[in-house]
Amino acid sequence: MNMGSAIVYSDPVAGAGNATRKNNMTRATEYVNHMYSLYQGRAAVTVGVNDEFNSIHPFVFENEHKVPVGLIALSAASIAEPTEVDVYHISAFIPGQGQGTAILSFLCKAADDFKVRLCVHAQIQHNGNQTLTNVDLVNWYHKFGFTGDRMMRREPNAGLKADVSDHVMLII
Repeated sequence: MNMGSAIVYSDPVAGAGNATRKNNMTRATEYVNHMYSLYQGRAAVTVGVNDEFNSIHPFVFENEHKVPVGLIALSAASIAEPTEVDVYHISAFIPGQGQGTAILSFLCKAADDFKVRLCVHAQIQHNGNQTLTNVDLVNWYHKFGFTGDRMMRREPNAGLKADVSDHVMLII
């Protein structure tokens, strides 16, 4: 299974020794805008705002065949943290098929390309048939290079643990 659509990045960090970028956009804002622009399946509105009054952008993640496989919601954290992106939501439409792994792998690769830190609050959102525990979820995020126990962060180029592969299936 490939991870998301094939994207050619136009050197997202060129000339960016600092966090503030062209048009006064932070790397985090560029990352969120880039991810949001990749897919046709996106809401024309935001689902909310974070503590810094930044928009939370939801969109439908598509696999390499342009088939919608899950939902994501992202926000550039704040002007005080210009390289930090908050991940508010990740879910697979069909749990247990490796779609969550593909989604998070794609987000991590793009975060590495854009040199942004990903932040997530690891919390199970029960859907009635969920068997995953919060401990399982935290351990799953650890496989992608996230650190922490519930409030988790992943630094750029943290890498994936050796046991994360295209064949990992996890219900999220």
